[in-house]
Amino acid sequence: MNANPRHTASLDALRGLLAVGVAAFHYLYFLLPHAWGNVTYLGYLCVSGFFALSAYLIPAALFRQQQVFPAWPVATHLGRYALHRLTRLLPAYYASLAVVALLLYPLLSRGDAALAAGAFWLQLGQHLLLAQFFTPAGSASFGLNGAYWTLTMELIWYALCPLLFLLLRSIRARYAALAALLVLYFVYKLAVLGLSDAAIAHFFGLPANDAVAAFNHRVFLLRQFPAHLPFFIAGALLALWHASGRSVPLSGRQALAASLLLLGPGWQWGDSTMAAPLNALVNVINPLLQAAGFALLLNALLRIRTHQPRILTFLGRISYSLYLWHFPLLIIAQESGVASGMNGLAMLLLYGGELLLLATASYYLVEESGFRLRRRWEGKWFKGGAAENS
Repeated sequence: MNANPRHTASLDALRGLLAVGVAAFHYLYFLLPHAWGNVTYLGYLCVSGFFALSAYLIPAALFRQQQVFPAWPVATHLGRYALHRLTRLLPAYYASLAVVALLLYPLLSRGDAALAAGAFWLQLGQHLLLAQFFTPAGSASFGLNGAYWTLTMELIWYALCPLLFLLLRSIRARYAALAALLVLYFVYKLAVLGLSDAAIAHFFGLPANDAVAAFNHRVFLLRQFPAHLPFFIAGALLALWHASGRSVPLSGRQALAASLLLLGPGWQWGDSTMAAPLNALVNVINPLLQAAGFALLLNALLRIRTHQPRILTFLGRISYSLYLWHFPLLIIAQESGVASGMNGLAMLLLYGGELLLLATASYYLVEESGFRLRRRWEGKWFKGGAAENS
């Protein structure tokens, strides 16, 4: 396998495609709802792909760090890991949050039901703490930035990774921990699906006999971190498998074909929450199929050596900023009335151009600044740490 898969062009291209897929999904949802039904589950499938990709890349980076600096104690590995994660995530996140809050407050404080009664300030406070998806009010889909909820899921995984891949030293213990997480997934999913509407109403303080509210809150529960564990487990298993010197016993093309077959049902069923949330078979089995499909897809991309178009690798490089900015641009276009005054093609060109410019500026002005800060701190805090900047 590639010694530094984080910089594999195929994975960068995949990351770019996933980011564009999420942006396209939300564009259709907000601005072309009549066409949205044809790609209803595109966004959910792409988000699941992001989870699997992160779940592979983060352990792979930790394994490389341990190989390059084998004499470091666990505390030093943990410090460098934390530095990398925080400088990767926070600068662009807080920069976008500040701008989004300033731009959207005048628009969303005019009576929008999702932000009534001070919900804007509740969401802002939760966003500042990166805890925006821990309460239903903080995760309002059309609030400050409904796309930020995935960052909460990523952060939980970032916190778990040192426990799984630094503190646990043996391969067997790591596999056992991932198996325990898979058990947690089954227990959590079946427990939430087994809750009655009355129990959900009582827990959240909802009006009695309000089936719609109970349904929405069940979906909220089904979108918490334990429900996404198959994707994180699949990526981590692939990283462990590669770290042990093994490879999946399939050729790259065979793995690619198998991944497409496993991901196919996801296109029809969506993620584990939005398609028939009360159908236990779909809800529990479909994420497992998708997770296996993404693991095989990642393995195929690492094995098939093909030239990737520069535009895709560039989109992969700026994918984080693309993700941060695509949602607020749509909210601004909708709430300001700009979208209603333009035809579809003009709006698409305006949106695409604005998003590309904003994401590019965010990457080079903000994200790159975070990387430079990381390298400067590494040189001071971790002897030799800046030499292998994974």
